[in-house]
Amino acid sequence: MMKNYKLKVNILDFGAKTGSNLLQTESIQSAIDYCFKNGGGEIQIPAGEFITGAIRLRSNITLHLLEDAKLIGSRNPNDYFILQKDIIEPVPNYILTNETKINGRSIDGVHYGKKWFNSLIKVYNAKNIAIIGEKNSIIDGRDCYDENGEEGFRGPHCISICKSKNIDIYGITIVNSANWAYCIWSCKNVTCKNSTIKAGHDGFDVFDCENVLVEDCDFYTGDDCIAGYANYKVRISNCKLSSTCSAFRFAGTNVKISNCKVEGNSKFVHRYTLTKDEKITGKLLSDLENPNHRYRMKSFYTYYADNRLEIIKKPSKITIENCTVENSEKFLHYNYSGNETWQQNRPLYDISFKNIVVKNISMPMIAYGSQEEPFTLNLESVDILLSNNYTDDCLIRSANLKSVNFNKVCVKNFNGETVVKNYGENKGKIAINCSDFGNEIKSAIKETKQEFVVDCI
Repeated sequence: MMKNYKLKVNILDFGAKTGSNLLQTESIQSAIDYCFKNGGGEIQIPAGEFITGAIRLRSNITLHLLEDAKLIGSRNPNDYFILQKDIIEPVPNYILTNETKINGRSIDGVHYGKKWFNSLIKVYNAKNIAIIGEKNSIIDGRDCYDENGEEGFRGPHCISICKSKNIDIYGITIVNSANWAYCIWSCKNVTCKNSTIKAGHDGFDVFDCENVLVEDCDFYTGDDCIAGYANYKVRISNCKLSSTCSAFRFAGTNVKISNCKVEGNSKFVHRYTLTKDEKITGKLLSDLENPNHRYRMKSFYTYYADNRLEIIKKPSKITIENCTVENSEKFLHYNYSGNETWQQNRPLYDISFKNIVVKNISMPMIAYGSQEEPFTLNLESVDILLSNNYTDDCLIRSANLKSVNFNKVCVKNFNGETVVKNYGENKGKIAINCSDFGNEIKSAIKETKQEFVVDCI
């Protein structure tokens, strides 16, 4: 929500020039710092194009992109080291050092000043921040290439917010983010409404956050749309999502996702599948005919729990309801077998899907839980249409279940032999009314030593 600040300044009054090929970083930061020193205020970005490196928002600041304003990121990754140079709010040296990586990925969530957290807009240890966008305003990351970055090409995030609270984001459009569009860690009270993401990598990523609301947003990403874990009290609703990886790679405690429309054939390429030259030039591709470029979504929902952060609260009470899903390879991917980096921290306790329409799924659900802490999967009023090339012999490959509960589940185009195939030692309980599956599956249930089987006749 727009803050009602008495102090409002325009970056033009601090020397910023529209249409210039030179960086306007100093002028924009000067406007921010002036408001900060005077108790807070609103910084207005007027119509026009302004090229910038990293800028740091401070407490009680609103960044307001007026109609037709374009904040355009530098293509030089060295222009994004903002915390290292900040003399107004200097950070302790330990925040800036001791970076630890595995396969080029930062795994220490404490040192928020290290390079991996670099971004076009940086918020660190602040409160009462707003980022507002008017009609046709854009924040453009320009796919900034960094040969020393993550995976050998990713550059800075677009917006990075760490250890902060009371964050409001409204009407922002982010395009071509060089890494995640939003990188949000250890924050409280985060609201994102009426915002759009196009291309780039991950869309909206939140870790170790409390009280998060994402509403009425359109995320069309080149990687996961919404990602993160160790979150508490999250609400995501009325969003349109299109991904080349997972619509949701997400976990937390007390999470509700509702009224979202998900389309698996993204308009934008998964940038990892581009050639090195295409990554260097920042070329934006929409060539759906190129077999070397990935556009199809891997999974609607993927569980997330790697080892970068301690997960204090049990991942549970995750409910996804009133959603439509189309053109995803998988509907659910939870694999706690130990062979996936992203799912080796605390296991999932339970997840529920209600009133979901799923079309054109080509692979079985993966529901592989923890042997020490089996999980519960609930499906209620779920309609699933499998793709014509679905050839697997089961609908769900599972292990270490506490229970799988089917209620009014309809599956069409299934020609396999087993609905639930269980490989784990903890077989759990399957509660299923086979008549709800439609004509293709009949109510013959039997248990063997290795698996639970619902026969298709």
